[in-house]
Amino acid sequence: VSTQSTGKQILKDYTPYGGLAIGWAWFGSNGHIKKPHTLVLEAFTKRRKELDILYKAIIQPKYFNRMKTVHYPAFNDGHGLVTEKFDRLSLLPEHVKKLAYTLNHPTSDIIQLNHYKVKSQEDWMERMQRGAVAGDPWRDKLDHFYAYDFNEIEDTEILKFLPSLKKRMGI
Repeated sequence: VSTQSTGKQILKDYTPYGGLAIGWAWFGSNGHIKKPHTLVLEAFTKRRKELDILYKAIIQPKYFNRMKTVHYPAFNDGHGLVTEKFDRLSLLPEHVKKLAYTLNHPTSDIIQLNHYKVKSQEDWMERMQRGAVAGDPWRDKLDHFYAYDFNEIEDTEILKFLPSLKKRMGI
């Protein structure tokens, strides 16, 4: 993604569709046990090599119908989600996840969604103590931290946005 591109400019090509599905880039802990005293973008630069087949969607409201599940939107006839390469999504097998779709070949040539689920081990432990947003106990235990702690490749692509971000934050 060019630093000159805005979200609005990127999304312009996808207006005829129900929305744009973006695969997650799962970032790991970078080996941090304690919370680093810096921005997340700077502290966590290692991630899983492959993008996740599950996605987050930027939807086109005029084609939106309802949510099938908390994560998966349904659209009016003839409209649906596409990838950045304009490929339609595939339905996951029922035994995997009801009413869910997946990306066949996720790419991040135009846009990427960085998912910082793990962060430091200290962050994870605090999350376990705090519980989920809905007030329920946090479902992921410490063994999940290790399972999701992907540090396979270095990905610093987002750091090109750091100077303008820091300027807007006044730091």
